[in-house]
Amino acid sequence: MGASLPSVAQPPPFAQIHRLRRPFGTYRPSKQAAAKLSPLSEYRRNVHEVGHFEHHVLSAAVYATANEGYRNTQLWEAYSRRAVEVRLVLTCKDMAMICKGFAKAAIRDLELFKAISETIRAERARLLPKMTPHNVYSIVTAYASLDIYDEPLFRVLAKHAALHLEDFFPNDLGGLLSAYANMDIAAPELAQSVAGHAVRLLSSAAASAADPSAQKMPSFVQEKKTGDPLNARNVALLCNALAKMDVVHPGFIHCVVDLMGGADSCGRFKANTQDMALTLHALMRFSAHLPMTLDQDTLAPPPEAAATTGSHAARNGDLDAAMPSPLPLRGALEAIAGHVHKHAHSSPVRSLRMIAHGMEHFGFCPPGLFQLIATEVSRRLSECEPADLSILSLTYTRLPRPSHTHTHTALFQMVAREVPRALSSCAPSDLAALCNAVPKMGLSAANVSSLFDAVAREVRARLGGIAADDQLEMVAPRLRFEAAHLAQIGNAFARVGSPHGPAVLEGMLPVLTGRGQLVEKLNLTELAQITHAMARFRLRDEPFLDKAADRIAQIGEQSRSPQHTEEGSDSTTRVALAASFGLRKEETFRSSPLAVSSLLLSMAKLDVMPHGLLSTLTRQLDDTEVLDSLSPMGIVNTLFGLSVLGFSRIDGRVLDKVISACDDRVLGAPPASSHDHESAADTEQGPCVTPEAVSQLIASLAALRLHGRQQTGDWGGEWDHRVLGVSERCVDVLRALEGHFVCGQGGHVQDLFRPSTHAESGFHREVVSALSHLGVPEQDLQIEVPFLQGAYSLDVVLTSFDPPLVIEAEGSSHFYRRARRFTATSRLKHRLLTEGPHGYTLLHIPHWEWRQIPQADGMSGHVAYLRRRIAETTGQRLDGSSVCRPESRVDPVNVPCAAGVVAAAG
Repeated sequence: MGASLPSVAQPPPFAQIHRLRRPFGTYRPSKQAAAKLSPLSEYRRNVHEVGHFEHHVLSAAVYATANEGYRNTQLWEAYSRRAVEVRLVLTCKDMAMICKGFAKAAIRDLELFKAISETIRAERARLLPKMTPHNVYSIVTAYASLDIYDEPLFRVLAKHAALHLEDFFPNDLGGLLSAYANMDIAAPELAQSVAGHAVRLLSSAAASAADPSAQKMPSFVQEKKTGDPLNARNVALLCNALAKMDVVHPGFIHCVVDLMGGADSCGRFKANTQDMALTLHALMRFSAHLPMTLDQDTLAPPPEAAATTGSHAARNGDLDAAMPSPLPLRGALEAIAGHVHKHAHSSPVRSLRMIAHGMEHFGFCPPGLFQLIATEVSRRLSECEPADLSILSLTYTRLPRPSHTHTHTALFQMVAREVPRALSSCAPSDLAALCNAVPKMGLSAANVSSLFDAVAREVRARLGGIAADDQLEMVAPRLRFEAAHLAQIGNAFARVGSPHGPAVLEGMLPVLTGRGQLVEKLNLTELAQITHAMARFRLRDEPFLDKAADRIAQIGEQSRSPQHTEEGSDSTTRVALAASFGLRKEETFRSSPLAVSSLLLSMAKLDVMPHGLLSTLTRQLDDTEVLDSLSPMGIVNTLFGLSVLGFSRIDGRVLDKVISACDDRVLGAPPASSHDHESAADTEQGPCVTPEAVSQLIASLAALRLHGRQQTGDWGGEWDHRVLGVSERCVDVLRALEGHFVCGQGGHVQDLFRPSTHAESGFHREVVSALSHLGVPEQDLQIEVPFLQGAYSLDVVLTSFDPPLVIEAEGSSHFYRRARRFTATSRLKHRLLTEGPHGYTLLHIPHWEWRQIPQADGMSGHVAYLRRRIAETTGQRLDGSSVCRPESRVDPVNVPCAAGVVAAAG
């Protein structure tokens, strides 16, 4: 296109190009400006002439082209090539204009920006003394707007900016820090310096406003040279950037809270809903480090004192010294709520979502506010982004249920209908929030299934693109899947049991163990979430599990270091709060007791428990503080995980503590109306107990009795009597919970259990049908028989044999995914059946053997197969005659295909 246009023999004079320059973001072409641009437009469209541009002409042409909105690809490629060629003679102003032009045109030229970065860093001695603050601002914001991650350049410019803060335009300060925050680049010295400078500006303006003789100014803070104000928007941007960067400046926060609470009685600081939402969101993050209260009587120090204390403490890395007395928030929250009541109809939906989230976080629920926000969201549904709906729904799931819940229900139904339409626009953090919110909304199974189907497609598509991205290091971290996002998404798929869960996990694990080594960034809770999902879907990925075990051991060593062991409860609380609001801190085992229980259970289920990992986890159970912090379900899961491991390498002192906790806290807890999940994400579990938990505890105690017999060689020892006493209490509790009649202490099935008359799966029904064709009398055939008070269900029991013969239809759920290996929980069930006091005979029917039998003659092949397998297992035929039993037995771990299955069936 550029080559076909007429060329201009002589370029327009540089003075004419120079007059076309405008501050970035303020250029609006008028008729006069368009007339001035016309000769430049004709000249610059001749792509071949760009190669002869001088550096000052090039920068002006790039900037003017971007402002005009011209998008010829060949022209911009020519600009890029010429800029790389003359990069060594570019001035700071030229670089700033070129960066701004490419950013305004949304052209992400990595080669050009890399060349500019290398030039600035290599020639810093020549360039930095001549680089103005506005040049720094322009370059940094251009890189951030194009999501070009260049940490070395940002650090060089941060040091330069911190030395020249007094020369920055006030409206540039918020944008500068926001660029660093959005790119997730730490610059604590710059952030503290900017916050201190903002406090001085705000304090000076407040003093001027309090002086009656002072001249009234239209804006809260007026900058002398430019007239650009440090208004509510800039203060909100600064506050939000500091929160994202995890930089706490108590003096600045105190000023912001005073302003939002109406301390500026003259009304010069006027914030709209967006400003209030940003500020409230930042205060929510700050609350992890800075004590805040809704008590209006609590006094905080004046801004000057807080600013001095905060800056000095932050410079010295002493967070506790920077903590003032609790900061009163009620005034600010009431002002925000009052503003929303007046202006909700004209407020952006995203701002309403952020305000609702912040109000719920601080426990401040003004009358009618949340219903007003939900109604407004319903009215303007077309403006809602999926992220807004998902986080808003998560907020509403945490609210106390009012007497009328139609508002909640309508909002959740909208989420189920509208979110899948634009999942591609969701950031990874938004997808994680959506996955966490959906299971708590009370939606129908069809709605939940459709939502997770859409999320699974989106996540798998994105994960598949990560491996193909050869410029991954230049992608901004906020656009990548972080370890925390993957853990939350995987855990959510496990909680709802989505059939897409295995495929999503299989896409995640290579990313976690790939070149980014995200597994080394997982904290305890995230490790527990991932391993729980893997155990739920029976996905045994040894490369990931080995690295996860190493990571857990590493955290265990850090937990034993002096700085962790000497931490008080206040520090632990801050760590836990920070982790829950995105301010990632290194967790300890004491701060995550639920993670200890979940990791122990999940790793045991996945049959990956190196001695070092087991020692690390059981050492935490020996800590009374960790064990006392577990919920009843967490204690039950802990004992069940130990029983899956077989108790062989467990310290007796630890076992004694866990059993005592079961006896005192589980069986003494009040009943619950709903099932408590074993997921590490369910940190809201209360002190309650469910029938499922008690049944699982009974199975664990039966395994413990079996372990004691193996150690002592007999039943009835002192240890056995103690475990038996707890089991009897479990029976009483279970009877009280569900009114079930249960079997005696030996574990034999009694007549009080009325066996079911139907099988649960097609495979199971086929086995039962084949047994009927085999001639097994109906009175000798029991189906779906409860075992160990309902902890397990036995597929088929033939009572005509002595001991009774249990036939297990081993479907795919009894094996690890893509392997012919029994899961650890299946092996525990087999051990309890065959080695316990009842001593059942067990016959396995693997699903792949059953499917290989020809079905040409109806059930005849399956009948012959069962006849042969029963005779091999018991040494008896159904008529009572004896047969020779084969010497080989089925491997309890790996189940090979039986030899001659097809031939015997024929």
